[in-house]
Amino acid sequence: MSKVTKCAKCKSEKIQMKEVSVPSILEVGRNFPADAYVCLDCGYAELYFRELDYTTRPH
Repeated sequence: MSKVTKCAKCKSEKIQMKEVSVPSILEVGRNFPADAYVCLDCGYAELYFRELDYTTRPH
């Protein structure tokens, strides 16, 4: 995934990225690392998970 450089809503270039951890509602103790990109002008935010092949249970 490429780095977000502009706000998708207002097109501002004032974007701040923060590494976050999103808890799972299905598995206690399981968190998913993600990058949150927040527009400092309008507050719009996008969340991108670092791994794309998450599974909640073994198949």
